[in-house]
Amino acid sequence: MAAHAVIAVDGEVRRVYAIDTGGWENDGRKWRFRAVDDRPLPAQEIDRLHTAGDLPYRLGDPCPTKAGGAYRPERF
Repeated sequence: MAAHAVIAVDGEVRRVYAIDTGGWENDGRKWRFRAVDDRPLPAQEIDRLHTAGDLPYRLGDPCPTKAGGAYRPERF
């Protein structure tokens, strides 16, 4: 199960959340997650996870978004 959600806006990583692994919810149409402490990770933690190979992106890195869309979550 995914441990982190990367949020890209306009092709750039803007936020990363640690996922509460017990917080996955299905509303019948799609799955949603709950973030640990209900907030994004600080930049230092994102950099540490990236250096350790646990995240493919850092804040500000290019990350393609869906064609015609400005927002794309990825989970790792």
